[in-house]
Amino acid sequence: MFVYTDPTLVTAYMANFVHMEVTLFAGLFRAGKRDDSGVLGDA
Repeated sequence: MFVYTDPTLVTAYMANFVHMEVTLFAGLFRAGKRDDSGVLGDA
């Protein structure tokens, strides 16, 4: 259930979604670098 007529809710929902996606992909990217380059991936 989502209220499309309220721009504040839409903006907040999109901001939270984008933040979640960015955090997820950043975590996967760091994990991938760590797996590929070992200790250097943590720097």
